[in-house]
Amino acid sequence: MAKAKPQTRLRELRLKRGLSCEALAEILGCSAASVSAIELGNRTPGLSLAFAIERETGINSEEWVRRAG
Repeated sequence: MAKAKPQTRLRELRLKRGLSCEALAEILGCSAASVSAIELGNRTPGLSLAFAIERETGINSEEWVRRAG
């Protein structure tokens, strides 16, 4: 079975932790609109945000880079 896309896993992890987009954005140091756009696949996080996501969720930052390339 194929691994879920990182944006799908981000949303699932956020919901599992009971966090709103706003709460996760505060943790990550970005806007809620950024979190929402990333989860919807409309935006790829930059490196610093990808690293923050990795620290908080365990989603490997390289997954974002591969998808952007």
